Amino acid sequence: MENILLTEANYKDKYPPLGLMKISTYHKLKGDNVIYTRELNTSKRDHFSKIYITTRFSFHWKKTEELINYYKKNFDAEILIGGIHASINPILYEETFGIRPIVGSYKGEVEDIIDKIKNHEILSTIVSDFREFGIDVLPPDYSIFDNQELPFNSVLNNNYLLRATKGCTRKCSFCDVQKICEGYIDKLPILPIIKYIESNFGLKKDILFFDDNTLISDKIIDIFEELKEAGFYRGAKLNKRNRACDFNQGMDLRLLEDGKMDLIKSICVNPIRFAFDNIAIKELFKKKIETIVSNGIRNISVYVLYNYNDTPEDFYERISISANFNELYNCRIISFPMKYIPNDQNDRKFIGRHWNKRMIRGIQCILNSSHGIVPIKLSFFNNAFGKDIEEFTKIIQMPENYIIYRKLNYENIINWNYEYENLNEIDKKIVLSAISLGKNRINQSEDYSSSIKSFLNHYKNESK
Repeated sequence: MENILLTEANYKDKYPPLGLMKISTYHKLKGDNVIYTRELNTSKRDHFSKIYITTRFSFHWKKTEELINYYKKNFDAEILIGGIHASINPILYEETFGIRPIVGSYKGEVEDIIDKIKNHEILSTIVSDFREFGIDVLPPDYSIFDNQELPFNSVLNNNYLLRATKGCTRKCSFCDVQKICEGYIDKLPILPIIKYIESNFGLKKDILFFDDNTLISDKIIDIFEELKEAGFYRGAKLNKRNRACDFNQGMDLRLLEDGKMDLIKSICVNPIRFAFDNIAIKELFKKKIETIVSNGIRNISVYVLYNYNDTPEDFYERISISANFNELYNCRIISFPMKYIPNDQNDRKFIGRHWNKRMIRGIQCILNSSHGIVPIKLSFFNNAFGKDIEEFTKIIQMPENYIIYRKLNYENIINWNYEYENLNEIDKKIVLSAISLGKNRINQSEDYSSSIKSFLNHYKNESK
């Protein structure tokens, strides 16, 4: 019997570390003692035989670096590093810590627990899958989070956490899935995992999938039949409350053919999630949303990538399409703008070639007021983002306080607009260049005209 520590940096994340949860199940089936913590463990130096550290995103690097260095310095255990950021940047981790991270899935030693799986009342049906895919097949262990106040407690309480598939065969240039997943698993066990979770951790109303691209699976029919058998058919209720099946990473809109639409509407999917990352698929997006709404699904979530190869103008067009559809079809399309940050960088500073720091901060200020989403009602959308592209472009370049506190700065905004419109075209380019670096980077000592200096005074009180 060994003592095992599972840990990650104490960053804010509403979803639990599914990989660590499955590793916990693996070790507990071996008979090991397992604990999870986000705090720095202060046990004796030789207490743990293995310490698993998972990583998430590039902007968590500083906290992750501190965490790994702490455990390297204070424990003699074998340290295993994995997760998203480490899988994408294995050389960085090896050079920084002298530890080669586990890229992608951690397989474990299958034979260590194969007899336990074979003889288990519920898990005996997953033996062949476990031999082929290893720990990915195991159910997650919810108990490692007992008696801890964590940002994802409500998700744990309400959801079965699963994967129906893993990986993706697409090669989108901004996506790192293929760096993390080796190939594509077109079906993982569903029903036995649900039964195991229910038996050990209680009945859950909803189900949350972390799939990368479910609809591309050749076994898509089997997946949806198993979901219905598990009680997630359309209209399903639990204790008089509607159940929900959420493919949280989104479905591939391009694959939403008639047959697959029939499958989707046969289960209690809520919401249905897609991405609208490229203005080039505008007409396809419109057509598919019309199809979804006509099939009785009205709660739609759309991830909208920006700060990549897009322009501010086409970003606005993408979110405005959804806002107008809400009005036209009386549906509920919630757009979630997702700022692109390369995972091979270790901070949030990346600026796309068609963007600048001021524009990015402007969008963040709007979203700060709207709780991270694009307003559903068209009137609210027009107020927050502007009624057209010209107004949107102005809004995202206003001083931060003007964007966040519109009512308080009503007169200031009128003056800002008046002064801006009265600049000639050359001066407009000068002021836009001057403010593009963001907060408090405007050099008033430049040999500017009086009209430019007056306009730039709107930005003088911004903090660094």
